[in-house]
Amino acid sequence: MKKWKNYLCIFMVSFVALFFSSSFLYAKQINRIASITDINGVSYKVENIKVPFYFALHSIQNRQNNSLIIWTEKFNICIPLSSIISMEKTDRKQGNYSKGDIYKVTYLIDDRQETIFGGLHEISAGVPRLNGKTKVGDLLADFNLGVYKLKKMTFPSGSASPIKSNTNNTNKAIIHFLDDQKILVANLSTYYHYHTTKGYIVGGKTRHVFETSFGVGKGAARAVLQFNQIDKIIFHPVEKKAFAKNKITVKSVKGIEYPSESTGYTTFTGIFSGGQFSVSSKYIKEIDFVHNK
Repeated sequence: MKKWKNYLCIFMVSFVALFFSSSFLYAKQINRIASITDINGVSYKVENIKVPFYFALHSIQNRQNNSLIIWTEKFNICIPLSSIISMEKTDRKQGNYSKGDIYKVTYLIDDRQETIFGGLHEISAGVPRLNGKTKVGDLLADFNLGVYKLKKMTFPSGSASPIKSNTNNTNKAIIHFLDDQKILVANLSTYYHYHTTKGYIVGGKTRHVFETSFGVGKGAARAVLQFNQIDKIIFHPVEKKAFAKNKITVKSVKGIEYPSESTGYTTFTGIFSGGQFSVSSKYIKEIDFVHNK
């Protein structure tokens, strides 16, 4: 009988602990309410804030839903709303991204705060929107705001969940940009997409593919090297003339050089100290694979 009482006691303690821990986690999630000010100066408290799933950049591998894609003039960074501490429109302008507005975004990654400046990546569906619930008097109403109408958004202190950068993974490389900036990346892969009608009577589907390899060659003949076979990829300056092809040199780990040509650019994706990213080869000078050296 005493044994059963001990089991019952352990069960009750475990249940109470689970109840309070669950209540704490739930309360933390509920209390992450966004304070939003739009460009007209109107302020809102928004619960359950989300970015509709149709806004997604497929070239970022392992991207999370409910995220914003920030364009930083070289690459796109995927930042989950759950990791954002604050976001504010600046007076800077840039390109054709989200009306050309530049935002200052502060977010949590690993055990530190990171701040970047960039535009919001748009797709054919339009600019990203923020959805949620807000109070109008005593009523809970739907909230829907185009991000280009956002002036400022902040979240309660200590409520952000960190992005895990974890660069101690496979396919590590150093990407050298044309302006001589460089970043260490991990989980590197190439991205491409294609449209298929297989299995469809009408219409088709776009497939998004990530590979840890790079094609080399000229014309129709292409060979494929896996990343673990490659020492470096060098992207030569493109000639400024019509129909100029991209000149590329791929050097294998055995020291063999493969001259290559491409009519387009390659998209690379992976993770670095700032989070999940994608970048076009038109901004890259060289990629050096680490291979634990």
